[in-house]
Amino acid sequence: MRKIISLLAFVAFFSFLSVSYANNNYDPDRADDWFVRDQMRMPAPRNKKSLEAYMAEGEEILKKREAAEKVIPRYVMLFSDDNFIYWLDTEALHWRDMPYSALEQVLDTWIKMENIAEDKEYSYPEKYYMEHLYLRPNRRQVMFLSELEVMGKPENNIKERTYKAEYWEDLVPGSVEEEIYKGTLSIIKKLEKKGRVKKREGDSYNFFEDFVGIGGWF
Repeated sequence: MRKIISLLAFVAFFSFLSVSYANNNYDPDRADDWFVRDQMRMPAPRNKKSLEAYMAEGEEILKKREAAEKVIPRYVMLFSDDNFIYWLDTEALHWRDMPYSALEQVLDTWIKMENIAEDKEYSYPEKYYMEHLYLRPNRRQVMFLSELEVMGKPENNIKERTYKAEYWEDLVPGSVEEEIYKGTLSIIKKLEKKGRVKKREGDSYNFFEDFVGIGGWF
């Protein structure tokens, strides 16, 4: 009797599976498709981030990168040659009235020169040079004021030559001074936009120096 009941139960169960598979258009050769569909019906694990969370995280990363790109460090590389890397000190950079004349402003500039020549002498702390220059955009001129040889931290004992109008030099195309001039004027515009440097007051120039040649007297 038990054998008959077991046989009837097996037949009933097999009939149920056959009807279920027939209703679902079951194809044994596509069992992998059934598995994928079954997995898709399962709820996502709780530790998975939502699409909105990923998008918000991506936007935050982009904001941090943009903020970092907008930061201008103190020393900005202008250019390099076989002997030096030339760095502009953006914190020391500023417009100032030309000595003996309030009708024109010039750029007061400090350039840090890092020696990269292969035959340079080794020293500790590292030795570098600082140049103090005036840049004159109205005339495309430069004036050399001083050069310091520094090891470690510079001392505040600068000896600069006295300002004289005849010390202004016209820029020579392709010279180191012209590269410093062009790079500095490009960077000063960015610093002015960010409020790091006060903008130049007008574009006036000294009438007497231009037409009479006696600007050094005023």
